[in-house]
Amino acid sequence: MPAPPPPPPGPAWGSSFGVRVGLRLQDPDKPKNMSELHLDSGAYDTVVEARFHGSVTENFSWVANFNANLLAGTLGSTGSGPTYATLNVMDLIAQYKACDEFQIWAGRLLVPSDRSNFSGPFFSLPWNYPGFYPNGTVVLPHTGPTGRDQGMTVWGNALDAKLKYYAGVYGLDQGAAVSTILAPNGNPYYSGRISYSLQGSEPGYFGSSTYYGAKSVATIGISGQYQKDGNGPNNDAGLFMADALVEEVVSGVGTFTGEGQFYKFSNGGTEPQEAFYITAAYLTEAKIGVGKLQPLLRLQQTIDPGWTLFDAALAYVFKDYSGRIVATYQHGEMHSTTPIASDLTTNSLQLGIQLQTL
Repeated sequence: MPAPPPPPPGPAWGSSFGVRVGLRLQDPDKPKNMSELHLDSGAYDTVVEARFHGSVTENFSWVANFNANLLAGTLGSTGSGPTYATLNVMDLIAQYKACDEFQIWAGRLLVPSDRSNFSGPFFSLPWNYPGFYPNGTVVLPHTGPTGRDQGMTVWGNALDAKLKYYAGVYGLDQGAAVSTILAPNGNPYYSGRISYSLQGSEPGYFGSSTYYGAKSVATIGISGQYQKDGNGPNNDAGLFMADALVEEVVSGVGTFTGEGQFYKFSNGGTEPQEAFYITAAYLTEAKIGVGKLQPLLRLQQTIDPGWTLFDAALAYVFKDYSGRIVATYQHGEMHSTTPIASDLTTNSLQLGIQLQTL
């Protein structure tokens, strides 16, 4: 009598974990002075992520990601008040894949918008996530916490993953949003993006602002968001975004990276109306000890009013995304346009370490 066939293999699944811990030299009460040392407690500074994913069939799969972080009592990199810990659900996604060109993700997921949101803090070049100005203003696309929200995305990769598109609806639970651009008025909002790689390709839903010399890439993208009555009754709100990433690997020299992003808000007169950032970085080809050096400069700027954030950083990269130490000096200039508020100048020196298993 022949032996019974072996049982079918169970569903495949995997996990990864990431930790970011930062220290900041800055007086929270006098943010121009670098005179006190504190544990960084911004939304993306000191954080732990636990990520899980699995496949059920060839077409259906799932993702469940969680994070825990330390937050200051007041929003903003110089916010004062008690520090508290939070435990959050980042992603709960049901996934359907008909083919690379047509996929549907639904649940709590990353809202397709600018490149920074696709990269997140763990896959961005700078240590500081963009858009958080020290006066407490958040200049970012409309999302929920950590760039996620409840909704559904239709997306796909085409033309050998050179062309990527996303379109979806979010805010389906009518919850409050983090961004100050679109109002949490109970209406869902729509967000979409299309990008094309002139050189190389960037497959997959998520993204990065560097590939640490693994490949040369040149990608341009445009994105948009819309919410009915987002600025109040009979006053819709919208956002236009455009971005570009160029990373060139030069044999015998190293890797050069340039990134830029532009935002144009239709926010009913709420400041600011426009903003942009530009980033330039260089990664050495030769190792120094166990890692490589990566100096970086970034300028963030709003228009009308003109607020400026400047970062100068030096990273020691010893395992690409999985291991790096970053020292960052940040200078901020926020000029008020109202007589009741005062101008704000900030200086800080940060030291952060990022470790993750992938």
